[in-house]
Amino acid sequence: MKILGTVLLFFLCFASLLSQTSGQDIDSLLQLAAKYHTQNQDSTNHYASLAHQKAIVLGDTAMIGRVSYLYSYYLVTQNKFDQAKEILQFNFDHESKLSPGLLGESYYTLANIYYLKEEWDTAIENYLKALALHEISQNSRGLARSNLQLSVIYKKKEDTVLSNHFADASLYHTGDPEYHRKYATAGTIEEKINQLEQAIREQEANKNYSLQSPVSYTHLRAHETRHD
Repeated sequence: MKILGTVLLFFLCFASLLSQTSGQDIDSLLQLAAKYHTQNQDSTNHYASLAHQKAIVLGDTAMIGRVSYLYSYYLVTQNKFDQAKEILQFNFDHESKLSPGLLGESYYTLANIYYLKEEWDTAIENYLKALALHEISQNSRGLARSNLQLSVIYKKKEDTVLSNHFADASLYHTGDPEYHRKYATAGTIEEKINQLEQAIREQEANKNYSLQSPVSYTHLRAHETRHD
């Protein structure tokens, strides 16, 4: 009985250590995926896929959700839309267990898929969901990006009123006085959107922002150009 207790204690300690190590491994793999994102897509996929597999084995819902969001983004940049949606579905199936911040970014990524597929109405629906969650999490950058995407879509749909509305909302969340001044002198919605895109790009060029997340509006715009 004493031996059985010792063995059980050993396995409990080992399981605890394995769990801690797995979490550290996942973070390391995500860092490698981000590192190769603009250099080697195959390497990015490899590390992101490994991180996703390890997260599932670990069984931590929040960790799986975080990895799923990042992995799906990398897949989107490679036009693997169906696989990205499949990976993201975990987050939508476990909404009650994930933070508004993570869910907001997940819906933003889903909206980007429909945006790139030019399915405007479904994209709008998901950007609006992202906006609501960004409001809850007070994610100003997320609000600026999502509002700007809505402005772009309504411009494509030739709805100037709504395009201007969402452009104004995007400006409110950039918080950059210089761009507030430039925006005030912009005559057309095209000029307004260009000013807002520039503002968001400059924010994302900030080192602190880049360290927070590899997912950016700049990447989306670059991918949209390649997709066209």
